[in-house]
Amino acid sequence: MTIDIENTPTSADSLPTILWNNIFASGTLSASSEAAGYPKENAISEATYNAWKPTTLPATLTIDKGSAVSVDSAALVAHNCGTSGNTVQVQSSTDNITWTTRATVVPTDDTTILCLFNSVSARYWRFRFSNGTAPVVGVAMAGARFNFPAGVMPPYTPVWLSQTYELLTSTTIGGQFLGNRVLRQGGRTTINLVAVERNFGESTILPFREHYNSGKAFVWAAGPSVFSKDVGYVWRTENSVLAPTYDETGTFMSVGMEVYAYGE
Repeated sequence: MTIDIENTPTSADSLPTILWNNIFASGTLSASSEAAGYPKENAISEATYNAWKPTTLPATLTIDKGSAVSVDSAALVAHNCGTSGNTVQVQSSTDNITWTTRATVVPTDDTTILCLFNSVSARYWRFRFSNGTAPVVGVAMAGARFNFPAGVMPPYTPVWLSQTYELLTSTTIGGQFLGNRVLRQGGRTTINLVAVERNFGESTILPFREHYNSGKAFVWAAGPSVFSKDVGYVWRTENSVLAPTYDETGTFMSVGMEVYAYGE
């Protein structure tokens, strides 16, 4: 997992952070090139089983929002930029001609990348890939990060240690072990947050609550400046709903989530 903090770390960077409202999901999307069977739309579909792949480098995946939007975070999921030896840049532009780099990452593996930087308002945003060979990119996201005002309560299993395995075990009639075959692999963890103020539970969280309860995916980081490995692409489990609960006095509310995580 790669967390890149380009801004001067603040207290907010130590708090749980999510990226869910993806600016690449609407607007005019363009790519410098597309390999056959790897269209650019695959990178913004939320699904991790398909991908966009350029044919040549440097390559860009660009969104024109029509008007300026504020962005302070970006993420790549289900990519192979580490294996491909790429340099990844997040860039913005006001005119689609002059581009300013907001974050630069040279990943050492193919796990989820999360970049955090100072908020910038611009109409055009893009990912730029250079060096190495053409990568595949399953999910590309950028937007305004959403911070929870309080930390995660223990016990908590971080996403990167939450792998689960469904096995097919083979044994003989006499009890001899013949081996195992992995049928399904992924992650699953429970996130309970320190109590939040009532206004946060009744108002601030509601747009994300709709996103979560609809079963849509998002990027989760437990505390980017503290837990540098804990970032992943997650979505709710079947029986989990985000339903803030009042405490005895009604001053604070409890918030919890149970999520599946993309296996990596």
